[in-house]
Amino acid sequence: MKRNALIAQITLGTFICLATAQMSQAMQEKQYVILVSSDDRSFVLPQEVAFISDYVKALKTGGFLEATQEDPVELDIPGKELNILVQIMHILHENQPDTKAQATAVTRMPQVNRHNLGALIHYAQVLQLPESCIIGLIDRLAEFINQQKVATIPFDNRHLLRQLGRTYFLKYDQDLELADTDRNPVDIGFSIKELLDAGKTFPIRRIRHGQPECDLENRKINSLEGLLDIPGISSCRKIKFKKNQITSIEPGTFQGLKNLGFLLLDNNQITSIQPGTLQGLSSLIYLDLGYNQLTSIEPDTFQGLKNLKGLDLNNNQIATIQPNTFQGPRALQFLDLNGNKLTSIQPDTFQGLSRLTELYLAKNQLTSIEPGTFQGLTHLESLDLQDNRLSSDTIEIIREELPQTCKLKAENQRAKTPEERRKRPAAAGKRIRRRK
Repeated sequence: MKRNALIAQITLGTFICLATAQMSQAMQEKQYVILVSSDDRSFVLPQEVAFISDYVKALKTGGFLEATQEDPVELDIPGKELNILVQIMHILHENQPDTKAQATAVTRMPQVNRHNLGALIHYAQVLQLPESCIIGLIDRLAEFINQQKVATIPFDNRHLLRQLGRTYFLKYDQDLELADTDRNPVDIGFSIKELLDAGKTFPIRRIRHGQPECDLENRKINSLEGLLDIPGISSCRKIKFKKNQITSIEPGTFQGLKNLGFLLLDNNQITSIQPGTLQGLSSLIYLDLGYNQLTSIEPDTFQGLKNLKGLDLNNNQIATIQPNTFQGPRALQFLDLNGNKLTSIQPDTFQGLSRLTELYLAKNQLTSIEPGTFQGLTHLESLDLQDNRLSSDTIEIIREELPQTCKLKAENQRAKTPEERRKRPAAAGKRIRRRK
């Protein structure tokens, strides 16, 4: 046997059955060693044993040899905690290979309380006990936190903090807002599949005009895997994913949602939308991708969205728009690109959008717009170019290209002087006095 087991320095001749560092794939194949200490000396059983009850036979035969491995890890484990760890190993063996049953059994152990829980989690981690043991103890800690029996969390390990946050959210639908010792927030996130497997439900409600809607807002979702497994999702007219942790969307994710008319993905962390991602959304009318981390839009991203009328891309990091990006949604009437990092716009960017009535390009970094960029937008009613870096000559050229009925906003926000910032407007003063 490869001597990689941890040596526990234990008094009073106590013993414990521990998992070796060599972790097998199947629980029933996992190997154990019995660690024994007597007379302040560390010993390890030289042969492998399959389960903890073999310790009786091992003790009777006296088949223990002094440990010879280099740099053994020594732990001073109090007798009470040691006894609980032995019972945990009994439980793990009795419930193998069902890891869920193992974790549940550990959680229900009456010997585990708020006083010894922190120490048990520490020992279980250092001694490399099976993951189901850690999960069970974390689950119990979540119960104590919910019952307000624990004032502080007894560890700062990011992996354990994330496990605790996930467990607590699944059990109580609440966010602990955890952070490590450096005050870095610990994000937790789930795929839709994980939430469904945990028993979470996403009811389909009929809200506006009796149309079915699925509200997935602020559910700690970081992956849309399992979306099509939600009962009734194919009939939805509207799905809300806002305020989650989605970073990417796999192509084909929305395949089969032929009735979907409104898709809200704003306030996430999406960095890119690959061509084909939105394939199958032939009935989509409004798509909101605002407040994400998009840096560019690939050509053909919106291909096939023939009924799309509203597209919101505000407050991303978009610096460039490829030619023919908006060739697919020719029915588009509303396009919001406010708050991005655009520096220039090519002449054919909006080509084919003859039905566009509202176009928002404010709060970018535009320094130039090629002549002819807005030609062909014959139904445009409102164009917002405020807070950019366009010259007055460029703005006049743009004005001449627009329909006569189009309202153009092109003012640049001027930084206020210190005197202006200190001076309170009279109207605002009147409002404040009325509130008193």
